[in-house]
Amino acid sequence: MPFLHYLAAHRTPTLDAFFQAVSDIGHGYLLLAMGAAILWFASPRIGYRAFFGTLAADTLGDIVKALARVPRPWILDPTLLPVPSAQAAATSYSFPSGHTTLFSAFLLILAASLPAPWRRRALPAAIALSLLMALSRMYLGVHTPWDVSAGFLLAAAVAFATVRLAPRIETSPRARAAAALALLLAVAAVWIAFALLPPPEDNPQYAKSVYRDLCALLALLPAALLERRFVKHSPSALPPAYRLPALLLGLWGLLFTVNNLPLLLRPSLGPILAGNLSAAANPLWTALLFPLLLLPLRRP
Repeated sequence: MPFLHYLAAHRTPTLDAFFQAVSDIGHGYLLLAMGAAILWFASPRIGYRAFFGTLAADTLGDIVKALARVPRPWILDPTLLPVPSAQAAATSYSFPSGHTTLFSAFLLILAASLPAPWRRRALPAAIALSLLMALSRMYLGVHTPWDVSAGFLLAAAVAFATVRLAPRIETSPRARAAAALALLLAVAAVWIAFALLPPPEDNPQYAKSVYRDLCALLALLPAALLERRFVKHSPSALPPAYRLPALLLGLWGLLFTVNNLPLLLRPSLGPILAGNLSAAANPLWTALLFPLLLLPLRRP
């Protein structure tokens, strides 16, 4: 790990704060809020692409993490000391980097979904910001170059597949049905496979993130289909005077599903089921329930 030792030798309090802030931007819940705002007030088409693609990349990354079970850098090399604030949040396996995967997939899908004149400028910026995220994870000492490289390549592959497949899925009912069926079969196959795999003795909940990702996918699929079929949310139909209050209400709902709902469900359902249901509640609120609440505010 020579490169990580090199970065650790050149740490300063200012750089620590900067790269920690960069890393925090890649947190899944912040990207969820950004994607929700795009879906609600800019472009449902791009919003759904970002949601499905980013969640698919996150799911694949968590599957690889659970199967590879690569320890964090400071466990592989005890002489490498990570930044304490980043180490406290790095509780899962190391390979691939989840922050790099999520952040890169989100930005690449957004950039590649823009009209051509904007896309030519946005794609290099998306790649540069993704590399900055990867550097931040290495600077903080919580990922190796292999981890972040795998995360970026996984994100790029999923983004490419999303942008290539999305136009046909968006315009063809038959392609949409085939994609939905393929997604359901893939989720079922992964769920059954992890249910049959014996967990490691030192980490019986090693696949917790995988199950939560699958629950989110199972909720997002019907929510998106129902919204497109019956609600047909249109950002342009919402009067400008209502947009800021609506954004605040929508984000409050997201914060509730992320922070409060698990606490409410945990005493009666236990932490695992409460976490899975809360993961499903996020896309349900974003794609279906909140657009339903906005229906009375539409212009006639």
